[in-house]
Amino acid sequence: MCSPVGHSLAALVIGTTKKSNRLTLNYLVFCIFSGVVADLDFLIGWYMGDLNGYHRLGSHSVFAAILYGLVVYGIIRFFKRPEEAEKLSSWPFLGGLMYLSHIVLDWLAEDNSEPVGLQLLWPLSDQFMASPVSLFPRFVHEAEGADILGMFADLFSRHNFSVMILELVIFLPLLLLMLWRKFRTPRQ
Repeated sequence: MCSPVGHSLAALVIGTTKKSNRLTLNYLVFCIFSGVVADLDFLIGWYMGDLNGYHRLGSHSVFAAILYGLVVYGIIRFFKRPEEAEKLSSWPFLGGLMYLSHIVLDWLAEDNSEPVGLQLLWPLSDQFMASPVSLFPRFVHEAEGADILGMFADLFSRHNFSVMILELVIFLPLLLLMLWRKFRTPRQ
């Protein structure tokens, strides 16, 4: 699994593809939230007494990414006036892509927990699927059955710090390139 840093940066890279050159604070928060929201399954595990108990299940599926985009669409349509909703029309699609980026990054990361992989095709299948090749080292979030203190101890470990540095090295140049492309002034 990748870290919140990797997920956030990947979502920001996708978010910079938005046609408008305005990147508001609300939009940037939306991008980061969309990149990490799949990991809210930790909250269910925490409530149930096992932080990792619900991680990598249905919240890490293609269906969940589609559902997230539909929820964003519904929220925009319900809470915004038509002219405001039109300005936000790309958010549901991009939000779904950012959510999907989380799943793809976790799928491509090293996983040595049992069962290995993610439930990518849930609810059609409960089968766990793993990438044949790991492109990212595993971000350790806690040993199975660990409590919230165990999770925080692992989050700030030397290993996880090195994982976050690697993700910065990979994704930050991509983000800077996308921002440069977005805001460069056209030459005449």
